[in-house]
Amino acid sequence: MKSIVFLFVCLCIFSSCKTYQSIRHEDHHAASEKNHDEVIISSLLTLEKDSKIKVISKSGTELRLKYISYSRDTLYANYNLPKNKFPVKVPIQEIEEIKVLKSDVKTTVILSAVGLGGFILITAVSFSNFAPDIGIPF
Repeated sequence: MKSIVFLFVCLCIFSSCKTYQSIRHEDHHAASEKNHDEVIISSLLTLEKDSKIKVISKSGTELRLKYISYSRDTLYANYNLPKNKFPVKVPIQEIEEIKVLKSDVKTTVILSAVGLGGFILITAVSFSNFAPDIGIPF
C-alpha cells in the first residue's frame, strides 16, 4: 500500500499539466477591426508542425487535431488517432478560434506542491514511531 501511495505522489511531483490555450494575444477590439480570416492566419503562423490544436468552429463544434499546414483558405490537420494518414481540410472562414496544447504552469506548480506535501507527510509518518500506535496501515 505504501509503495502505491509513494508512486502516486511521485507522479504528482513530476507531472506537468497541459491545457488548450488561446494563440491570440490581441485585444478583442483590435481583432474585431481586422478581417477575421487574417487573424486566424496570423495565429496559424505561430504553430509548428505536429502541434496539438483545438479548432472551434463558428457553429460551436470542437475538433482536436494535429496541425500539418495551411493554405490561403484551408487548414490541413490530422485527427489525433494512430495510423491516421489523411489530412482533414477545415475552411478558414469556418474557424472561430484556434487553441494550442501548452503546459499550464500554474496548475503544474499547484499539483507539484500537493505532491511534495504528500511525499513529506508519507516520509514523516513512515520514519516516525507514531504510525504503529494509531493504526495507520503502512
